[in-house]
Amino acid sequence: MKLVITGTPGTGKTSIARELSHKLGCYLFELNQIAEEKNLFTGETERGSKVVKLAALEKEVLKKTQDVESFVAEGHLACEFHIPCDAVLVLRANPLLLLKRMKKRGYSPEKIRDNLLCEILDYCLLKTELNYPPEKIIQINASKNLSPKKILGRINRIKSDKVDWAEMLLKNKQIQEALRE
Repeated sequence: MKLVITGTPGTGKTSIARELSHKLGCYLFELNQIAEEKNLFTGETERGSKVVKLAALEKEVLKKTQDVESFVAEGHLACEFHIPCDAVLVLRANPLLLLKRMKKRGYSPEKIRDNLLCEILDYCLLKTELNYPPEKIIQINASKNLSPKKILGRINRIKSDKVDWAEMLLKNKQIQEALRE
């Protein structure tokens, strides 16, 4: 099986990818790690985030995965280009859970705001829909702790969650405050 996992930072991509690759006994390609190892950066934003050379990362990922029979490739940037695969998981998470995780990671208020907006506005899902065929895309609400077995079951049944956080933006004071910072 060739599996791609993407989603907003904090949705659990790396943890789930590691568990799935172990359970499936296949290679794991972490896009952030590949970018670091190959120094695929053009610089930093004024907020201190590294800017990845997407074309170079795509080329490197395709080179690494092309002759591999079974793999899991994960990273929030996996939605930005096409990686030949059997299925793409777009992990989603409740913005309140993401807020908690990003604060714990020490993200700046600006980075938290950007990532919350990405999740609420379906950025990774929309980019995935531009780069992958719809029949391969499976949206999973990772707010609930799902075992690798349950996730694999979803992949086999091509069962996607419906996730929409837009209403939370209008009603939740904690999210509104985080977006104002």
